[in-house]
Amino acid sequence: MPEFYTEAELDIDPSEYWSECSTREKEELADYAIEDGYANKKGPVEIDELFEGSSYIENELAKLLVDIWESRNWFSIKEIDELRQQLRENKKI
Repeated sequence: MPEFYTEAELDIDPSEYWSECSTREKEELADYAIEDGYANKKGPVEIDELFEGSSYIENELAKLLVDIWESRNWFSIKEIDELRQQLRENKKI
């Protein structure tokens, strides 16, 4: 996060800042990220662009992976580790 000089010391978590923004403010921040090359304006990822599943299970797994990827900024390291551990315990990975 950028640092600004103030009399009071502030420590604002980016996710807390984002959750307090209005829709207009979020759109403005997204536009800045796109302009500065930190994001692209393609929109949500289409499953067909990434995967060509040959079964229902493959298609549903592809949708799940895309959902996880699009929500990646909201996962904590602890949640990722827990998910990985659960998949290992169930012998899925």
